[in-house]
Amino acid sequence: MRKKEHKWILIVFAAIIFVGVMFMPPKDFRMKDGRLETYEGGEKTVTIPRLVKTIGSKAFDSTVVETLIIPGSVKKIEGGAFAYSKITTFVVKEGVEEIAEDAFRNTKPLDVLLPSTIKTPIDFNQRDGEEKVRIHIVKDSYIDKYLQDNPIKKNYEIKYDYKELIKKYA
Repeated sequence: MRKKEHKWILIVFAAIIFVGVMFMPPKDFRMKDGRLETYEGGEKTVTIPRLVKTIGSKAFDSTVVETLIIPGSVKKIEGGAFAYSKITTFVVKEGVEEIAEDAFRNTKPLDVLLPSTIKTPIDFNQRDGEEKVRIHIVKDSYIDKYLQDNPIKKNYEIKYDYKELIKKYA
């Protein structure tokens, strides 16, 4: 085999390995067809892989995760996705469009960052605990208007500082 042919074979082989690694979910994420079924890792801060398009119901049930970062590549979060989790900080980036109304059922969030791309109502009255939850949003976004028309009954604070805070999670 000539040197040029050998070089191209190595380049093609490296490209195949690179593409395979890029499109393989990390070992702690159980996925099926772009849907995150469960997270089984032990990290306190977790960033959802960009391969995930949907976070499934109970995906974070009983995990030790405290801070969850959801990239804009995720389009949908199903009902009860975070139920019974210990997550206290939810960072949802621009691009996420749908969060089921009961996604935060039986959770104890303290900080929730919600982008202007959210187009569905969220019921924070289904959360556990009496601690104050700070909801960081964009002024005049869908979720801002929804929360004005449907105030949360439990202890909460609306803050219009999403754009400043999200920079911390770039």
